[in-house]
Amino acid sequence: MSQVIGALHFDSIGFVRLEDGVHPHLVCPVCKRDWTPNLSLGSTFPATFDFNKKVSFAVPNHNNPKTGLPCTLSGAKIELFVAVHKDVEGLSICVQRSDVEGAGGIPADWWQRGVIK
Repeated sequence: MSQVIGALHFDSIGFVRLEDGVHPHLVCPVCKRDWTPNLSLGSTFPATFDFNKKVSFAVPNHNNPKTGLPCTLSGAKIELFVAVHKDVEGLSICVQRSDVEGAGGIPADWWQRGVIK
């Protein structure tokens, strides 16, 4: 059974073009190892494109540099809501946590609302 992480550390989201996907730069909350998973959004896109889903990433197997032993979060699952919208106005992205505070997901019209509260 996989462990779900309750704390998440990330310092940036790599996102330039739909074709390149979304690349959150994540940091292990236990041992501070960093990694960048790739979330592919597809290969062809209509003029107006919406992606709004809960996605999950597995923490890669790695050793804790302080102990030399496997990190306790190796293989754990990270879940985030990721929303991407593209239209004639441009390209927007929203990333939200998926725990109790963010469990409702990202509203369908999030890019029209400004800052999500």
